[in-house]
Amino acid sequence: MRSGQSAEAIATYPNLDFNDPHLRRVALGIAALTVINVVVLATSSVVGLNFMDTPKFCGTVCHKVMRPEYTAYQNSPHSRSGAFSVTSARARPGQSSPSSMACARCGR
Repeated sequence: MRSGQSAEAIATYPNLDFNDPHLRRVALGIAALTVINVVVLATSSVVGLNFMDTPKFCGTVCHKVMRPEYTAYQNSPHSRSGAFSVTSARARPGQSSPSSMACARCGR
């Protein structure tokens, strides 16, 4: 064994005494940073998900194939209605999934 310690002494965990002010400050710092990290990640996740539900994401970021549809969408009355929703898109005949942008009001 290293430094002459017995196997039992090496296998024991260190004692964490929260009466020690230094240990208490470190633990509170780690807890505070964890809370801040969770808030930042949750906020950025919500902002990212909201962006992914916009016509700009679907027409420019998501698929290069969607650019003609995005151009047509920009010139349509649906672009001015503010009712776009990816989740409300309906599949067109012959399509297996709703891959085109859709208006939440009329589904087109």
